[in-house]
Amino acid sequence: MGTFSVWHWLIVLLVLGVPVAAVATERSGRAIPRGRYALCLLGVVAYGVVARAIVHIGVLGDHGAAIFAVVYVLGLLVLLFFYNRAVVRRLRDAGHGKGLAYAGVVPVLNVLLAAYLLVRPGATGRN
Repeated sequence: MGTFSVWHWLIVLLVLGVPVAAVATERSGRAIPRGRYALCLLGVVAYGVVARAIVHIGVLGDHGAAIFAVVYVLGLLVLLFFYNRAVVRRLRDAGHGKGLAYAGVVPVLNVLLAAYLLVRPGATGRN
């Protein structure tokens, strides 16, 4: 194993920074119910499963795999931005502030937060 290159650190910074930016800039005051949040979460999981399947099949070749990796990371950043905005809106529906959404950046806590948001009834309207 080698050390991380500048590109590796840039990707890590983006993967952590984009969710933080999404949480920090979410000021719409909107809330979403559990069902819509579940669809957002399902989209994130499906994106990961499909990407993993494409890589596992191995039909892209070396050049295709490199292009796919770039497209995958860019798509992931866009998806993370909108998913984290949905987390803030779901937290708002559950009666919490957006400060709890920052815990979603931590790898193990994001799974716990997602599970909590799936089972916690909403405070506003029908869920």
